[in-house]
Amino acid sequence: MEIRFLYDLPGVLVGRYLVVGDLHIGLEERLGEKGINFPNPHKVIASLITKYFSMASASRLILLGDIKESIGYPSKSEYLELQELFYDLRNLPISIVRGNHDAHLQEILERLGYAVEVKKALILDNLAFLHGNALPNEEALACSYIFEAHGHTALLHAGTEEKAFLVAKSAKKEVRAKLVLIPPINPIIAGNPISLSTARHIPAFRSGLFDFYNAWVYTKSAKVKVKNVV
Repeated sequence: MEIRFLYDLPGVLVGRYLVVGDLHIGLEERLGEKGINFPNPHKVIASLITKYFSMASASRLILLGDIKESIGYPSKSEYLELQELFYDLRNLPISIVRGNHDAHLQEILERLGYAVEVKKALILDNLAFLHGNALPNEEALACSYIFEAHGHTALLHAGTEEKAFLVAKSAKKEVRAKLVLIPPINPIIAGNPISLSTARHIPAFRSGLFDFYNAWVYTKSAKVKVKNVV
């Protein structure tokens, strides 16, 4: 199955699945309290997703968790943004993987009238789709690829910071899968530059299941191994 990085989204096209993660709807409200203003990022996200879904003739949109920013129940404004986001995406077939920020998301979607099941993990066509805040289970590790978000990965390159994709091979012979990390789609989130703390933050690396140092890092302008940047 063809895998294509969409650097300007950012997201991944896996066959005809359009995959994005870390929407963090409502993040701008918290930043606004500090005097940092980003108007309507949920509208930007919905527009980008709709555009690339159409351009790629995708058959399904897969959201890799952290749909909302709040850990618990959303504020009134965040709730309204979620309502607008899913209204804008109403014509797309959607699968949602639950992130660590997504408590009560199933309840919220049902209240909004959207019949979308929020799953802990999604397995399709021998591909595993997870958020990334927990270890992959045995079924995921037996797939050909595991796609995760959560890491907010970025690369400092030529004096600028770019959102980055990581591709890592297994570090254990009993693990068949390759790991693909996807940077956040939210335009507010610049990302976390890849460093030793990246390996500590991501369970799939912290556990030693995947080879962090020999992983490849991909950005719009660079391709480099992790061991050459940490």
